[in-house]
Parts: sequence; C-alpha cells; structure tokens
Amino acid sequence: LASQKNIMVKTVAFATKYNVAILLVCHLRKVAKGQQITLDDISGTAKLGNLCHRNITLARITEEEKSGEAEYSRTPKELLKYDVQITCSKDRMRGKVGSIGVWYDNGSRRFYSSPEEYDRKYSWDKTQYTTKLEWPHEDPDDVLGPEQGGD
Repeated sequence: LASQKNIMVKTVAFATKYNVAILLVCHLRKVAKGQQITLDDISGTAKLGNLCHRNITLARITEEEKSGEAEYSRTPKELLKYDVQITCSKDRMRGKVGSIGVWYDNGSRRFYSSPEEYDRKYSWDKTQYTTKLEWPHEDPDDVLGPEQGGD
C-alpha cells in the first residue's frame, strides 16, 4: 500500500509539473447494492482518493432502482430515468461536486444525454447512414427541459 501512495505522489507531481491530466482508473471494493460510492471505496489504499485532484465515479442505475423496487437507492429521484449516474465527489481545482445522469447505448458503447449526442457520427464510423437515429426515449423534454422561446 505504501508503494501505491508513492506512485500516486509521483503521478500527481508529474501532472503538475507538465500541466497534463492523467486518468487513473481504479476499481472499487464490493459495495452493497444501492450504496453511495465514496473515496473510501477505491480498492487499495485510501491515499489514492486522498491524493487525487478530482474523483469521478460511474454507477449503473439498476432496473430495481428505476421501478422503485430497490430496498435502498443511492440515486437521486431526478436521475432515475437514466442508465448511469456520473458523480464528481472531489474537485480540488474548482470545488464543484455533484451528479448527472446519462444514458448508455450498448450497440455503440457510448454515453449520451441528448438527441444530438445520440445521433452524432464519428470519423471512425465509416457506415453511410441515410436517416437519423430514432430517439429511444419517450419525451425529449424529459432530457432537455421544455423548449424556450417561441410563440
């Protein structure tokens, strides 16, 4: 565990010296279903979470949570319509923390939060499409909020 701390200290020093972002993917310890994820849940030493500049977690929103059948849910009610909760629980640079919800498309393996993101064509995708992707959610206002302006 001391070696994990040393690696983290050197990684932070490198990132600071060269003004670069380094993404370190850490796996979590087993947490109870529906339990809120904290910095202490990072597998290995707690120093990993303590030394990082920003901590972002992704948590799947289960069907039980969405249907209200889960015994306990960590997910705020306004995010239950999504597939994944992304939470920033630590941000040394700006001090902003909070959660957002996004959907996940199994076919493309991408996260998205709007029709534009869902239908975006990337340069690596060489398929020629003739129609837009059908928005897979019932009400676009659910995602984007009510349309502003107009008559």
